[in-house]
Amino acid sequence: MAVLERSQSMGGIDPMMLVMETLTDNELGLLDEYFDLLKAGFAQAEISEMMGDESYQQTLAIADKIEEELRLRQWPGPQKCAEPTKRGRPRKDEVAC
Repeated sequence: MAVLERSQSMGGIDPMMLVMETLTDNELGLLDEYFDLLKAGFAQAEISEMMGDESYQQTLAIADKIEEELRLRQWPGPQKCAEPTKRGRPRKDEVAC
């Protein structure tokens, strides 16, 4: 959990690496197995059958968790409007904020 709470200002650190550090060995193992089967060319139904439904569903939940964490980490936050540099009527692109 501490890794997820780290500041976003850690320049140069890949968000995917931060998210991957939060996963357990079991979660990493399931993902590894899933991607190995996927790379081998098996269809989703075949992968589900090989892994077992419970492990397959757990793997999909882990993938969703990773995707959500990445989405949250890559969102830049609320954008501030640039202060107008000149007086008078604003241009169309300045009004958008």
